[in-house]
Amino acid sequence: VNALISPHLLRINERIVIKNNFVKDKILIDALNRCDNQLNRNEITFFEVITACGFDLFSQFPADWNILEVGLGGRYDSTNVIPKKNVAVITPISFDHENYLGEDILSIAKEKFGIVNKATPVVIGKQKKEIVEYISKNKFFKKNKIFMYDKHWVVKESQGKFIYEDEKDSIEIRAPHMIGSHQIMNAGLSIATLRFLKKNNDLRIEDQIIKKGIMNAKLLGRLEILKGRISKKLNNSEIWIDGCHNPSGANAIAKAMKSINSKDTKKMILIFGLAHEKKIKEFMEPFKGMFDATIYVPLQNRKYVRPEEIIKNGKELELDIIFEPSLQEGLNSIDKSQDLRVLICGSLSLVAEAKKIN
Repeated sequence: VNALISPHLLRINERIVIKNNFVKDKILIDALNRCDNQLNRNEITFFEVITACGFDLFSQFPADWNILEVGLGGRYDSTNVIPKKNVAVITPISFDHENYLGEDILSIAKEKFGIVNKATPVVIGKQKKEIVEYISKNKFFKKNKIFMYDKHWVVKESQGKFIYEDEKDSIEIRAPHMIGSHQIMNAGLSIATLRFLKKNNDLRIEDQIIKKGIMNAKLLGRLEILKGRISKKLNNSEIWIDGCHNPSGANAIAKAMKSINSKDTKKMILIFGLAHEKKIKEFMEPFKGMFDATIYVPLQNRKYVRPEEIIKNGKELELDIIFEPSLQEGLNSIDKSQDLRVLICGSLSLVAEAKKIN
């Protein structure tokens, strides 16, 4: 498998996977030089350069499957130049990047559905009611091969396992190592995609291989526990990181952290940073009443929401928020005599900073 993924946490190599491994430095540098030679001084964005490098390397190192993750939206995304796709996958759509994609959920959905053309089969994850209604009324989707959550496939949780069911069969799998009910939904969408490709005779894959893949799946910076320097300095407290940065992500992580704390109760501390274009109150609301202390820190190398805006919105939600001028100082301000559960979230750049400190 080759893949184009964004963003990266620590190294740019994480964005391009060649035959199941992150691209090596020398191969990436050569691809960047080839792309640079083709530019003729035309302006191009960072994401477009990486996408071009990905396509260049996919042609040099052919694989059975090439997976492209859209960077922003879909319709005008630079990954959306492939004329023929075996399948398009639409994950649950929520509010994000409204300044580019539109202020209402249907406008955002229409941008996301821009990756689907007339010849593209599409697998759709769990969606909000208004998006489901839009799909059911839209003639365009009636012409396409479609495999949709709650209509053609479902996922059910059951005592440390989950059951995937579609029109033909069911699979029972141990819950993935990645924590949270949202990851079970993601696993279900992955299975639905594989089953759909199998049904269309694009792929031969046995259920046992699917189970093994789900069990081995991992994603850096998504409800990941950091073991190392930070934990040791905080009396071996639990340090959790997650790159959630929009309301639906915050809601999923809040739900997961509540579940974790209900089984093993500890004092909880939240440290978060937020990029300037994000919905402040909607992001913070799921965390209301959960944490014994909440600390806001600025993001490195990108515009972030001003602390006074965060504190003001926090007061409206009855959240007492402390501002610290850096993540390191935020960590230093925590009581080191207690066994705590600390969550660092709000931005993948903040998660990357935490991993570097650790």
